[in-house]
Amino acid sequence: MKAIFNVVGELLEALFSVLLWPLSGLNPIYALVIVAAFFGILMLSVFGGISSQGEIIGIKNRIRGNLIGVRLFKHDLGIVFKLQGLIFKDTVRYLALTGLPLLLLTVPTILILGELNLYFGSTPLPVDMITIVTLKVEDRSESLPQISMEASKGIVVESPPLQAPSRGEISWRIRAIQSGQETLTFRIGDRELYKEVQTGKEWVATSPYRTASVFRWLASPGEALLDDDEVVLIEIRHSNLKLSLWGYSFNWVVLFLVVSVLTGFAFKRSLGVEI
Repeated sequence: MKAIFNVVGELLEALFSVLLWPLSGLNPIYALVIVAAFFGILMLSVFGGISSQGEIIGIKNRIRGNLIGVRLFKHDLGIVFKLQGLIFKDTVRYLALTGLPLLLLTVPTILILGELNLYFGSTPLPVDMITIVTLKVEDRSESLPQISMEASKGIVVESPPLQAPSRGEISWRIRAIQSGQETLTFRIGDRELYKEVQTGKEWVATSPYRTASVFRWLASPGEALLDDDEVVLIEIRHSNLKLSLWGYSFNWVVLFLVVSVLTGFAFKRSLGVEI
């Protein structure tokens, strides 16, 4: 199963690197707005293709007509109750017709958000900035396994391993000395595990951790899932990417969802899609 997720992650990484390459020179907040608008239109088009548009339009028209009837016959309780029953029935049907397509769109949306989190969630490690690398093991016993860490030439390891057995953690302090993509190598007996480190100033795909958990991987699918009997997480402390405009700071997820939804509503008439 992990192999399938790893393949999906590689395909998404290749796709998004192509999609975002033309935007790499922009301020990240502008790039995010463009990406959100694109996916808003894309998701709207997909929704129109997988939903029963004719029935949705018919139900919405009946609901509008029955609401007008409630206002016109508000003094006749018998008619009002009958119309309200019809409105309730149509509303339930409408929710069923729209809810299933929206549920189906949840899966690609989660994958899209996870991939975008690599670009807009964290910043690469700046040159000469010190940060902490933590390796977490499954067994929280009194003694942790003997684990050594080596870094590629762009990273300096500035401390010996600091163990926290009660939390199952081993930590090191590292510092970047050049921009680029570096690698940390962890040795556990005859096994080796790797963790990428993105360094520099430009906003690029940055993976803050490598995990064995599928659910956590979905939030940051930048590297293959760990497949080790002991290690469950390798994490590097990265700063959050700051998205600001006109003196206001924005959470990237909120901004993405707001822009994509507003774009969808703005284009639904021109695309002929009823929601």
